Amino acid sequence: MFVVDAGPLAYSLLFRSLMDSKKILVRRVSLAVMNFGSIVAIGAILSSCSGSTEANPSSHRVLEPIASPSPGSMIVNIPMGAVGQGTAAYGQNPLTIAPGTTVTWTNQDNMPHTTTSDTGVWDSGLMQPGQSYSFRFTGGGTFPYHCQIHGAASMSGTIQVTGPVASPTPSPSPSASTLAPTFTNVLNVALVPHCLACHEGPNPSAGLDFTTYQNLVHNTVLPTLVVPGNPDGSALYQYILGGGIGSEALTAQETQLVHDWIQDGALNN
Repeated sequence: MFVVDAGPLAYSLLFRSLMDSKKILVRRVSLAVMNFGSIVAIGAILSSCSGSTEANPSSHRVLEPIASPSPGSMIVNIPMGAVGQGTAAYGQNPLTIAPGTTVTWTNQDNMPHTTTSDTGVWDSGLMQPGQSYSFRFTGGGTFPYHCQIHGAASMSGTIQVTGPVASPTPSPSPSASTLAPTFTNVLNVALVPHCLACHEGPNPSAGLDFTTYQNLVHNTVLPTLVVPGNPDGSALYQYILGGGIGSEALTAQETQLVHDWIQDGALNN
């Protein structure tokens, strides 16, 4: 019986086999590490993207609804130069609304106006520039109105309320329907719209300047222009009665306003 001794050759082959197995194992581990690193990197990228989305509110913006006008309300603006526009003086005419609607008139002109029902349902009284007046219509019907200062032919409108006919409840009027006979009202209501186109500035017509109280009551060109307490003796009032003043005839109320102011002493009020 012979025993073969592998000797160094056998050990060499065994060592080489072990080294090859180690290389394979190292390669597999390296691949596993690389794959794991890729997974971690991808996860970080996804996490970063997710984080940036949350940090940017605009990417999840929720549109808020735009506030709509209050239901049951309507605005009517009296424009500059409303006098003489007739049925267009108050804008849309007729203005159609539902029962329960509150209409607010705002005077955007440079002179006083009123909104006055033809049938006496409501009356704003004198509205100075910038002032407003509101009225709530509770029932249906057709409601014509006008400016009491300048007359229906010069300024008028109509409110058309749908639904069953009923008389609306008037809001409290801010002032009396009859204008107080004061210099301020005479100037703003009668003289500014009818006379100042000619009677103001450095060269007024006939030398008569109507812009100040002093020029009206103590006029050096025509001393009888206004005679306190005596309308019939006042040239201003007589001119108005004769239709010889202003770009258009004064209304009966405007004429009466001038008369009463002079009759009460033509005070500077």
